[in-house]
Amino acid sequence: MLELARPEDRAAVNALAEQVHRLHLGWRPDLFRMPEQMYPEERFREAIEKKELFCAWQDGQIVGYMNVRVAEYDIPGFVSHRELVMEELGVRQDCRGQGIGTRIMEEACAIAKAFGCTRVRLGAYAENEEALAFYRKMGFRLRSVTLERTI
Repeated sequence: MLELARPEDRAAVNALAEQVHRLHLGWRPDLFRMPEQMYPEERFREAIEKKELFCAWQDGQIVGYMNVRVAEYDIPGFVSHRELVMEELGVRQDCRGQGIGTRIMEEACAIAKAFGCTRVRLGAYAENEEALAFYRKMGFRLRSVTLERTI
């Protein structure tokens, strides 16, 4: 289901990323704005070169995507380890509830293992109750809390 993105996938990934970004914009208009493209050509090309951008395929169509990076911790005070950090995850709105997100997460864990990672980490906004419930169902646990104060 998950494959590394290819140059010809950019329009579909842009559409999905925009769909996800509109949610963020609704929750936090003080932080987010809508760019012309979520994945301009250079960003898309770099993500492909770094093997960070994957597309989820079903019936010959892109139905989801994820953008990931590997974080390596080898510093005093930490147990040395690697994590797959899921920066973005999106499933086409008209395809939700069909198990696509579950399959993406399962394959993301396999990709993490292939990259030598021992865990997968992601973040979600507190307002995104649907995503939080999904991540908990997939076995994710609360790791930390981020607080902010506007000044």
